[in-house]
Amino acid sequence: MVKKGTKRTRKFAAKGGIQAAINARRKHQKKARPIIAKKAERARAKESGAPSGRDRKGEESEEELPEGTKFKGMSVDDFLKGDFMGDDSEDGSGSENGDSEDDSASFASLDEYDDEERHMQELSLLAQKDPEFYKYLQENEPTLLGFSKSGESPEEVDEVEMSDEEEEEDGRKILTKEMLDAWKADILKYRSLKSLRQLLTAFRASSNLDDEKSGAKRTYKTESPELFNQLVVASLKFTPMVLMHHIPYKELPDGRFKPPTQVPKTEKISRLVASFLSSIAKLMTTLSDADTQVLALNETSKLIPYVSGQRRAVKNYLKMSLELWSNGEDEVRLAAYMALRKLGASSDTSLLDMVLKASYLTMVRGASTTNDHTMPSLNLMKNTASELYCMNQGLSYQHAFSYIRQLAFHLRGAMKVGTSSDALRQVYNWQFVHCVDFWCMVLAKASAEDVMVFGKKKKGKSNGESELRPLIFPLIQVALGAIKLGPGMRHYPLHLHLIRSLLHLVRHTKTYIPLAPYILPILTAPISPSTKFLPAKEKLKPLDLSVSIHVPAGYMKTRILAESIVDEASFLLAEWSESLQGSIAFPELMLPVTVTLKRCVRKSKGGKNAMHVKTLVERIEEGCRWVESKRANVRFAPGDGREVEAWEGGIDITESPVAKWVKVQRKARAVREEMKRKAATGEGEMLDDEESAEDAPMGEDDDDEDDGGDSDDDDDDED
Repeated sequence: MVKKGTKRTRKFAAKGGIQAAINARRKHQKKARPIIAKKAERARAKESGAPSGRDRKGEESEEELPEGTKFKGMSVDDFLKGDFMGDDSEDGSGSENGDSEDDSASFASLDEYDDEERHMQELSLLAQKDPEFYKYLQENEPTLLGFSKSGESPEEVDEVEMSDEEEEEDGRKILTKEMLDAWKADILKYRSLKSLRQLLTAFRASSNLDDEKSGAKRTYKTESPELFNQLVVASLKFTPMVLMHHIPYKELPDGRFKPPTQVPKTEKISRLVASFLSSIAKLMTTLSDADTQVLALNETSKLIPYVSGQRRAVKNYLKMSLELWSNGEDEVRLAAYMALRKLGASSDTSLLDMVLKASYLTMVRGASTTNDHTMPSLNLMKNTASELYCMNQGLSYQHAFSYIRQLAFHLRGAMKVGTSSDALRQVYNWQFVHCVDFWCMVLAKASAEDVMVFGKKKKGKSNGESELRPLIFPLIQVALGAIKLGPGMRHYPLHLHLIRSLLHLVRHTKTYIPLAPYILPILTAPISPSTKFLPAKEKLKPLDLSVSIHVPAGYMKTRILAESIVDEASFLLAEWSESLQGSIAFPELMLPVTVTLKRCVRKSKGGKNAMHVKTLVERIEEGCRWVESKRANVRFAPGDGREVEAWEGGIDITESPVAKWVKVQRKARAVREEMKRKAATGEGEMLDDEESAEDAPMGEDDDDEDDGGDSDDDDDDED
């Protein structure tokens, strides 16, 4: 009989029945504890004749009533003040983050989950009644037997109590290294919620320094900067560890997460996490160290599942992440982007909707100022935001449709007013250019064969179709309409920006866009014989078209402007030709382009720009002959779509003459950009001086000495 009972008990323990029974018993004891304590107090008061606790507080004495009429005559407020509901009343009171409460009492109810005194007594009785099963638990379930009260050893309790005695006159405890080490050791060993609460209480008291002016009561005070740094790091690293141990959340196969089950323990922990995130948000406004900011973003992103149901906490965290995403350093921006992805990975799509809208508006606000310094950060924001919009294409379609439609409204309003400066200003600005470029990037990434969704590659629909593909044509119409709105050399830089965005869309979506009629006027205008160049009034630097949307007045009709425009326009035309190089109709598509360029070169007065265009024409003609040689032996008609697609799929575009020439041009432009970047930042100047000094021959020292002697002679001559 003993063996049979032991086997059944083992199965019960293996299924987690013991822990479930313990949790149910604790819950029952928690509800019954205040009622039992009140009855005991009244019994003692009745025996001794002393007033009860309520009488000592100045309230009216309670007369002994029969059992059935005990609560007659009591109001609702009096009944609720009688502590009949235990600790559950704190769930509905106080602020969401609990910042207005006393630190020591804000989340003190969490300590009850670490109270294992009764559990230890039951285990001692179990060791006497069934030693065999107790031995089995020691071997297979040591965590059920390794509890002490609050998960602390007597030595640690004494140490913490001794440290807690050190207080200031205002009642705030001074945080010491011994206290912090004791909390950290307790968390690492037992994953104690009580130690975590004390750690976060000290962190909140130390980080919310502004609350001292408002009169909020704080329990701890940190005087050492080094200790404060250790407190911050410990709070960031240990909080996700303890929460994942007690209440793990579930990650779905598609990369999203499901919030933990809502139980009383989860609700109290979520308030604790919300308070912690609120303190982090206040602290991040004063931090300037990039490493600490990255650590804070990486660790707090693991806490998002615990506060996903609290909209106020989510909005505050989203605001903090967007601020760092738009103004931080590169590594901080990437960490903030990962935090935004984690926030959007919730099974609740309303969070992703908030992230998409807020990220786009933040990017648009930052695009109003564009120069050499802000362009790299704007490109990073556009790339990362486009990744966010590929997480859920169905939800992103609603945002993309609305914002592209808004761009169309701006364009239509400018076309109705006319070509005045005020009308052009509505469209010809950096925000409009960056918005068009951003949506081109989103549609290009969404139409790719392999789309990154929640950090994993996901195959697109058949034939590369995506849910955002229907928006390609409206976006093209908006971009081309903006180019035709303001013709003229002054607006050529903006036209080139829009053409570059459309080229990105052409390469990734395999969509044919007739860009030649928009590139050729820009390319042929500087080499036209009717264009007269004026001498520059002063020495001008080469115009950087990548950070310009208008030609400055000093550059109008100058050779420097002509060289910049010809170089950029010819490169864009070459890239457009490269995108069509794999088409079986490439010679026919390029015929109008080559005829127009040849006629323009023939009528021009020659020069560097004309030679540059002539080289481009030669490469395009070589590409036409290359395609003609490839299609010489085909036996199908142009109307046979399947055969045409099969033939174009077997063509290696990288071997074409146009592709090889464009590859060389890209390398040359990359070298020039790197040299320009080094010149702007002054990088490498000291290194070049040191290398020249080290490489100098020994005889140069003698020359320097001779020069010094000659200088003396010169001084004598001057005298």
